[in-house]
Amino acid sequence: MRSSLEVGAMKSKTTTLGKYAFPALAAAVLSLGATGASADGAEVLTLDIKPQQAGSALMELAGSSGVQILVSDEAGADVEVDGLTGEYKFDEALAALLTDTSLAYEYTSENVVLVQQAQPQESGQLEEVEAPDDTASVEEEEPLELATQTVTGTRLLGGDPSAQIYSFTAEDIARRGVSNLEEFFRKMPWAFPSITTQTYNEGGGNEVNRGTGPDFDSQIFGKGLGVSTVNLRGLGSPNTLVLMDGRRIAGTGGQEADFVNLLNVPLSAIERVEIQLGGASAVYGSDAIGGVVNFITKKDYRGLSASYRHEFSSTDADSTRASINGGYAWNSGNASLVLSRTTSEPITNAKTGFESRDMRSIFGPESAFDNRYVRIGQPGVACELVTIPWSPPPWNPAANPRPPTYRCPSFSGPYYQLPPGHSGEGATVDDFETFNVSFFPVYTAAPYPYDYVAPQNGVDATTTAAILNLEQYITENLRVFAGVNWSLNETYQQADTEQLNQIIVPASNAWNPFGKHMLVNYVPAYESANGLLPAPYDEAENERRSFNIGFMWNFDAFGASQELQVDISRTKSWRESSAFRPRATRAPFDPTAEAFYAAMSSSDPSRAINLFGNGTAQGSGFEEFLARDEGPFFGANETRQYNISMRGQLFNMWGGPVAYSVGGEYRENIIYSEARSSFDWEAIDHPSADPFIYGSILNTGVSRPSRDTQSWYAELLLPFVSPDNALPGVNSLLLTLQARRDTHESQGSLGGREDVWIPIRWHYWDPDEGFAFVESAWPERQINPNLTDTEFGRISPRVGIQYKPIADFALRGSWQRNFRSPTWQNYFGTEEPRVGRSSCGPFFGPGAPCIDPFDPDGPTEIPRGAIEQITLRYSPDIREEYSDNYSVSFDWFPGAIPGLRWSAQWEKTDFTDKIEASSGYLYDAETFPLAVGDPQIGVRNERGDLVAVNIREFNIAESLNELFSTAIEYSFDTRFGSFTPRVLYTRYLDDLTRLAPDSPTLTKLGHQKGNDVYKWEGSLTWSWNRFTADVFVYYSPGYTQGDDNGPFCQRSDVGLPGSRCTGQNRYLEWYVPSLTTTDLTLTYTLDNGLRILAGGRNIFDRAAPAAWFWGQPPYDPTRWDARGQVLFVEVNWEM
Repeated sequence: MRSSLEVGAMKSKTTTLGKYAFPALAAAVLSLGATGASADGAEVLTLDIKPQQAGSALMELAGSSGVQILVSDEAGADVEVDGLTGEYKFDEALAALLTDTSLAYEYTSENVVLVQQAQPQESGQLEEVEAPDDTASVEEEEPLELATQTVTGTRLLGGDPSAQIYSFTAEDIARRGVSNLEEFFRKMPWAFPSITTQTYNEGGGNEVNRGTGPDFDSQIFGKGLGVSTVNLRGLGSPNTLVLMDGRRIAGTGGQEADFVNLLNVPLSAIERVEIQLGGASAVYGSDAIGGVVNFITKKDYRGLSASYRHEFSSTDADSTRASINGGYAWNSGNASLVLSRTTSEPITNAKTGFESRDMRSIFGPESAFDNRYVRIGQPGVACELVTIPWSPPPWNPAANPRPPTYRCPSFSGPYYQLPPGHSGEGATVDDFETFNVSFFPVYTAAPYPYDYVAPQNGVDATTTAAILNLEQYITENLRVFAGVNWSLNETYQQADTEQLNQIIVPASNAWNPFGKHMLVNYVPAYESANGLLPAPYDEAENERRSFNIGFMWNFDAFGASQELQVDISRTKSWRESSAFRPRATRAPFDPTAEAFYAAMSSSDPSRAINLFGNGTAQGSGFEEFLARDEGPFFGANETRQYNISMRGQLFNMWGGPVAYSVGGEYRENIIYSEARSSFDWEAIDHPSADPFIYGSILNTGVSRPSRDTQSWYAELLLPFVSPDNALPGVNSLLLTLQARRDTHESQGSLGGREDVWIPIRWHYWDPDEGFAFVESAWPERQINPNLTDTEFGRISPRVGIQYKPIADFALRGSWQRNFRSPTWQNYFGTEEPRVGRSSCGPFFGPGAPCIDPFDPDGPTEIPRGAIEQITLRYSPDIREEYSDNYSVSFDWFPGAIPGLRWSAQWEKTDFTDKIEASSGYLYDAETFPLAVGDPQIGVRNERGDLVAVNIREFNIAESLNELFSTAIEYSFDTRFGSFTPRVLYTRYLDDLTRLAPDSPTLTKLGHQKGNDVYKWEGSLTWSWNRFTADVFVYYSPGYTQGDDNGPFCQRSDVGLPGSRCTGQNRYLEWYVPSLTTTDLTLTYTLDNGLRILAGGRNIFDRAAPAAWFWGQPPYDPTRWDARGQVLFVEVNWEM
């Protein structure tokens, strides 16, 4: 068996009831009682505990004493105790309560007690401890060495009582019925699922963009599938620090934001998950500005267990998980290994309700909700080919020659298309429908709009993982440890059928009845579905390897035990992604080019490519649409960390010993990426043309940029009052002081890119001349970096307090100052400033104008293109961003109502000089006036006229996030078993941004791209003998869509029956209804170590509330899980 709770202690006091030896804890534990309490043996408790099951009885004792009691699952559910009435000290009460039960308890620290089922000694387990004499005291027993434990948010032994930590054991997670960590965080009311396996298709990347700077989630480098992250409080995945066993792990490969990919963390290996919502920069460093998630892995296991789980999804997204956990212990050490493999299927879009791109039946009659294709389809949409010889544009008369342009006579047409059922055989010009397409001033559609929905969302994925942990005692006080962690996530997703645009079909083509060259826009849907053309797809591979080694030495000093720890870790992640697509053109150097264009020009219908029909009469030459890879995109993140720390106790104050922790850390982060351009470089005839300068070298001027961080930290716990010297109204009073100084050093380039124009031959294919070329020139990118060194260093302080006016009520409060240094891309860049024209305002016709409210003549409209737009790729004047974090929380276990617990937490994070990108504000008429008043963005002449805007990283004045959360639960026993109902309410009080100190605020709270205003969660646990049932109900409110780059009115929409449009170019609002889902988990335990779980998520198959996204499924993937109703069965066998 394995140890389930890891708290800071090396030695414990052990009581054995019966002639049995102790195992470590079972697969899951239930935490009862208040954190941060003190197990004071001198305090006398007045108890009235009735005979009942051990779990609920111990909960009553925990509530009365304020001590945290941890109970293994078999101890709490199946053992009855006789009860206890009278006055007892805590140790006496605990020993008396467990008499004749074969249960054992042990102290892991002064405020934590573990209770477990004692078992006969087995090979490799701890030595047998004789039953104590009835008169013997607990203090006389031999201490038991326990592995040093990890507590989130502090390095102090026993934890930081002033910090609110949410802990979810493996058992807690299992009760929610989730199969992976992505699903677990979907259930957390404090997490915003911005980057998941289901948001890959939304917005063009694997994210929901809530903002524009590095603190928000931005598009994944390369192809975004196969990535899922934690985003606490909607502050952005980069601001949530993810740890494993208290150590940093490498983030997603190639992502400078360094956020960890949850898909590389196997749930089977997790002992528990700890979440701290407030910033923790004073402990972990500047990137813990928005919260901490710590995954504690299974260690110190003895025995063998296996688990198998299968899930059945109503939208075909089935999944399977299998794992094996084994461990062996010898007299002076142990080793444990977890092996896990998970497979999952993608979501079938049609089963989510996404069956058509025409969504007017859902959202209304307005034309914006009809997203069918009007210039492409199957049969193909053709237009007459017009050849426009190259001529230099008026704004750049010196531009280099390029091949001629082939296009339709105009944007609106005319276009020609056969009816949907026509194969193209025997077609004449008269068989084609002729039409024009326009959006303004009146919307006119094609006669046969093409309606195609991507077959899948989510991914076809396989994750394989292995975690090995070793520890060996060299002496009684010296222990060495090591760990290896490896995981590989492979993902695949079938993409949309490729749209082949503006393919030249010569007049000689056997299927071309027009007698002239034509351009055809074609979707080869039939060919893809029937194997004539390989189906397009995206794929990605994410691999992570971690290794750590260290030692821990316990020694006595200052009259108390001290602990010295040295820890070395190295973790690296790789990510490679690519796309597989058909190819509609060929360069002359392509070995398939001759056959391709021969088939395109062939007058033989058995050979010629047919782009005019519905695909059923396709020439054999269609196989020449060979596929190609877009990419690959490659990235790697590596973290090397060296840490030395010492902790223990110094001296005694009025309330007890002063605890401390001090140490230093050196960390090196290396993050780099490469990308291959999708441009057809085979058409460029020059050996020195280098298209491959993308990724890190272009962004920073360094091929493998690194950041070195030197840190020093210290923590101090000062106990002013304890129950031993309690005062009226003050049962205990503790103060914690924490501080950490981080110094970040990095190197990059400020400019240095030079485009050297080299002579080339630019090849192209012409339907009359065949292959031809033009003599031209091409800018070859050369990087001559202007390297500069940066150093950012600040101290992050924290002050915390825990105050207990009475034994069963604990109040906590803290303040912390966090800082975050600019990223490489915030600061560095090789490209020199580029000048273009401003992009705010409507393209044509009426629309919301962009206003400069600071013009000396008063508010003035700035038409699109009227002023310069300067793109700055590096920002050496960018400043660090800061945040002040305030936290207040309490826990109340009223002794008068055993089993009742009420807790609440308030968190406020106030950013100053937060880094964002001005591009997020300069393209929108609503935010343009707020941005141009900032001198970092608006460029003005001496008179004050706006003459240019800067696209750049800049510091905004303020960003504020404020949260309140409260929970209440009550456990009680009946003759039908024990019940625990719970209610959790979470509300965001504020979530705003202010660009300048005196500017209006912007908020996404209660909007599509922001947090819900509030959430409810209710649950009920029922335990009866071997059976347990858990029901969870989740509620999120509705919200209004609109003014979020949403749908807008056309002139033709005005006056339509049922239309909400009163004028054109006005945004349409849409209310997304609320969502309530219910989950159920049933557990049954057998005598032979077998445990069976069954149940479901969204068991009532609640459909998605309709939400609008441009051309995407009509639901919000951050609110509704598109796996729909998921039923599962899981079998665990402890051998």
